[in-house]
Amino acid sequence: MSTIRFQVVIVPIWKKVDEKTGVLDAASSVAETLKNAGLKVKLDDTDQRTPGWKFNFWEMKGVPLRIEIGPRDVSSGSVVISRRDIPGKQGKVFGISMEPSILEAYVKDRLDEIQSSLLQRAISFRDRCSSDRSNGSCLLHGCILVSIALGSFNFLESFTEFFELNRIHMLPCTLDFFALISNASWTLCSNIVDVSSYEELKEAISLGKWARGPWSARDADELRIKEEAGATIRCFPFEQPQGTKACLMTGKPADEVAIFAKSY
Repeated sequence: MSTIRFQVVIVPIWKKVDEKTGVLDAASSVAETLKNAGLKVKLDDTDQRTPGWKFNFWEMKGVPLRIEIGPRDVSSGSVVISRRDIPGKQGKVFGISMEPSILEAYVKDRLDEIQSSLLQRAISFRDRCSSDRSNGSCLLHGCILVSIALGSFNFLESFTEFFELNRIHMLPCTLDFFALISNASWTLCSNIVDVSSYEELKEAISLGKWARGPWSARDADELRIKEEAGATIRCFPFEQPQGTKACLMTGKPADEVAIFAKSY
């Protein structure tokens, strides 16, 4: 299973040639401080792209924290830190000291906050799917909640081992992807739609749902779904329904169901 490699990206910013050396030196020092603290850090010091392009690129990659360093920051001995989970100005904090002990503590605290925030979002997502059976609503048993937080989990390897042992195959995901995996029986969830045809799958995906259906098709068929509907197979639940069904794509016999969703 693959995840995002970095917890923090550092983007140095300069306009004039005589500003470059000072900014890059400060950025390198900050990167070294955080790496020595055990964090996964990327210093994007390439000059082929603009800072704005880099901001967007690393947000799309899912890196939870961005540190910006410009000439004024170098002069004041501080940095600007932006959180990916809080877009815009609300997620940006100015004037964080470069002093190693202060910066290290601040970054680690923010990563912990992001982890907690993602966990609460995932729990809320799960709870929206859970209610009493007697009212005919859905119930997802013994749900294992996993938010892949781009390396901020110190127990990520344990989850990886769990997935491998239970034959659950997950594709690379970003900070916003939450996998809800049941260790008992699957039942209909408001965010998981059972489908039996390609048209039903496309409709479910277009509504922002996860589509679950019988699958025995080829890789080329999954590629078609990715190109036309923007979704891919997220996992094969290890608790499978009994009996053979018709593949949603080909109509041929299928012994397994797969869950399709978009990856952002």
